[in-house]
Amino acid sequence: MSEQYFYVVNGKQNGPISFEELRELAVRDQLKRPDRIWCKGMEKWQPAGSIAELFDDLPPDLDGEDESSVRETPTTKATQSSNSEPSTTATEKTKSHGLPYWAWLILMAIVVYWRYKHHQYAGQ
Repeated sequence: MSEQYFYVVNGKQNGPISFEELRELAVRDQLKRPDRIWCKGMEKWQPAGSIAELFDDLPPDLDGEDESSVRETPTTKATQSSNSEPSTTATEKTKSHGLPYWAWLILMAIVVYWRYKHHQYAGQ
C-alpha cells in the first residue's frame, strides 16, 4: 500500500491522498511549495517544497515562492535519513513528462482531428 498524505491549503486540512494525487495537485498549481504536508513517518508538518520529487519539472510558484525560500529543518533531514525503506521517486511513478496522462490523450486527439480535417480539405 502506498503512503497516504495529508495536506493543508488555505488553512484547511485535506486528505488522505496518494503521492500521485498530491503530485497532480502540484501540477494543477493547487498545491504550492509553502503549503504543509504530512504522512506517516514524519515528525511534524513540512512544506511541500521540501519534497523535491513533488515539484520535479514544474516551474516556480507564480506568487514568487520557490524552492529556495523553503528551508529544510533539522527534523526534516533526520526523518529523511532515518527512513531506511527503499523508495520510488516521483519520476519513476509518474513518467508523464510534465503532463498528466489525460492531457496527452486530449493533445493526441486534437492532432488526429486536425490531420483528418486537413487531409479531407486538401483533396478539394
